[in-house]
Amino acid sequence: VFLHRLRLDGLIRKMATYQLASDLEVLLGAGGSLDSSLELIRRRDPQGWLSLLAFHLVKSLGEGDDFIMAIKGDFFDPQFCTIAMIGMSQGDFTGALGDYRMIMEQRLERDVKIGARAIEGFCYLFAALIILAAYQVLMLPMSLLEGL
Repeated sequence: VFLHRLRLDGLIRKMATYQLASDLEVLLGAGGSLDSSLELIRRRDPQGWLSLLAFHLVKSLGEGDDFIMAIKGDFFDPQFCTIAMIGMSQGDFTGALGDYRMIMEQRLERDVKIGARAIEGFCYLFAALIILAAYQVLMLPMSLLEGL
């Protein structure tokens, strides 16, 4: 609830989905099956976010859901679902995972640039305020002498 109020749950969801997509791209590209890849991800970090996502996928697939239904939900980035559907319909799921990874990297790079510009603007504003305060302090004796 706390993360949702700070709107960080979407960021965490995107980061975890990105990591899962990257790991699945490598494991499936090496010839592993989806089940074995998810099990390997679950065992590698049993307490992490990826383990939670892999557990959810394994559970949904075990209940008879298809892969697309398993990734549609609150645990995964909605853009990942869209790209996965496109990749599965074209028969290149591993390629779709790579596409999702590239899109997320570009989005992260864009967001970092925007954040850097915001911080840069704040720094310039702060420097201007310090210069203004220093000017006021330096001019204080002049204004006191003016009153004499």
